Amino acid sequence: MTQTLYGILAIGLLMLVMLSLQQGVVGSTTHQTFSELATPVQGVATDAFEHMDRQYFDRYVAKHVADAVDDANKTCGRVDDPAVFSAVADGFFYDSEDGALAQCGAGATPTERFRNCFYVEGFHGLATPEDPIEVERDGYTYRIEDITIRYVDENTYAPSVTPTFAKEVDLAITHESIRGADGEPLQMRFQRVLQYDQVTNAILFPYYGKGFACPSIPPYPVRLGM
Repeated sequence: MTQTLYGILAIGLLMLVMLSLQQGVVGSTTHQTFSELATPVQGVATDAFEHMDRQYFDRYVAKHVADAVDDANKTCGRVDDPAVFSAVADGFFYDSEDGALAQCGAGATPTERFRNCFYVEGFHGLATPEDPIEVERDGYTYRIEDITIRYVDENTYAPSVTPTFAKEVDLAITHESIRGADGEPLQMRFQRVLQYDQVTNAILFPYYGKGFACPSIPPYPVRLGM
């Protein structure tokens, strides 16, 4: 009887050890999978930031580059007062001159609109969880589910209610296999501040007049794997 009891206890102990080992293997595999999927997310965010940083800082700037060839008063998009940049109302950007919604709309999908957009505030609100921008990276599909643009102070990066020479870009990226404690896909957020990189003092550069061509309008080549 005693030997039988010891045998049962030994079998129970062995089962506990095996279960613990199995949980360790599963935990290690889960951690490895998370690392393999999460590491490229930073690359997806970096590519998105660099694409946006290669575009014009503002729709106003892009329009004035296009107009400068035929108007002696235009400055190829250079400005010395950020008040001419896009205004913000109810969380959306509006063109400072004509009041039109400044979000980019050229394209049937968010991915196409992202590829075709050529001014920073145009990316604001371009993607949603229901209609994301999908990016292929190393055989995996990542989803940019939110792009939020906001003006920030050029020095402190604190949010600004008025136009400045700096805009913060906030991205939310997910992957189906990267999930939080609630079982839902985990949104990983990334931020970068993009600043107006043209000369901002009008007396430091010449005006472009008729017969002088301004730089060509972007978009430059997109490097995202889409």
